[in-house]
Amino acid sequence: MTDEELQRWGASRKMPDPSPAEARRLVARASSRSWWRLGWLVLPVVPGGLVLAASAAALALSWSTSAPEVPVPEAAPAVIAEEPGPPRLGPGTHVLGTDEVAVDGEVVVAERGDATVLDLARGRVTVHAAKRAPGASLRVVSEDWTVVVVGTRFTVVRDPFSVEVTEGVVEVQRGADRWTVRAGDHFEDGHLRERPVAPLPALTALRSQLLRGDAAGARIGLGQRLAADPDDTGAWTLLAQLEARAGQRDPAVAAWREVIGRGTLAEAQRGRFEASVLLEDRPADAIPLLVTFLATPDPLRAEALLRLGRAQLAAGDRDAARATLSDLVAAHPGTGPAELGRQLLLTF
Repeated sequence: MTDEELQRWGASRKMPDPSPAEARRLVARASSRSWWRLGWLVLPVVPGGLVLAASAAALALSWSTSAPEVPVPEAAPAVIAEEPGPPRLGPGTHVLGTDEVAVDGEVVVAERGDATVLDLARGRVTVHAAKRAPGASLRVVSEDWTVVVVGTRFTVVRDPFSVEVTEGVVEVQRGADRWTVRAGDHFEDGHLRERPVAPLPALTALRSQLLRGDAAGARIGLGQRLAADPDDTGAWTLLAQLEARAGQRDPAVAAWREVIGRGTLAEAQRGRFEASVLLEDRPADAIPLLVTFLATPDPLRAEALLRLGRAQLAAGDRDAARATLSDLVAAHPGTGPAELGRQLLLTF
């Protein structure tokens, strides 16, 4: 039988289509790489179209199981690291470490050694700068102007250049020129307008105020004097008396210590004695003040020796107290402090 006759014979055959189970078996046999034999087996009984379809499916399955595809990873996009520039602050309030910076414009921030530099590119900047360590500073730069500060509140405007100080002191620089701008002053384009200085209240007026019972008014006046001149020992003395009258021992002692540190020898002696009286129930603090006081001849020496002996007894140093009280009795016979010292020695 020729091929042409065989094809006509196969086309004339009439058989029912295979069931699903039979189709699955055909595919399973094809997957075992016997698809070509399967084709010849079913050729006499299955229509040609079905044979070709089953053979194609088996061929695809055989190919997929024999040569699995290996996924090719996609190349990751290249990341180009950009060199970061200096931080730029736009409008709003910003916190830089312990400083607060309010920007209405644009500011470029840089660190140069121990200095924080704010380059005012445009607009204005208001700075609340925290107190800095020795050698550290904050600078605001606007073209050839520089404002240097170590801790204060101030505002810098770029055009026209101006500086307004709310608190503390700043130094404005341009080339070799220097201007000191204090709280209340206004500086603009090389011209400094200082705030008007009101006359300070006199100490005699403040003392009278205190004697009249106006402690609050006296305190305000003393604050004004000390803000203008921290070395005003007369104001510190009156403030110490004011605090003592108000029953504020620690502030009173602190004021007397300011007198000790800033005053003349006579003023310092008075500060030591008055502070030791306030610290009578704190012998550990009173003893150093009295020892320093007694190193200089003073009309109150006998009273100071008696106070020192009592403080040494209270601190539990009986040997030192005996020596101090013996010195008092021998050096100041007949005085009230010496008689009290003698009575204390009898209790040893």
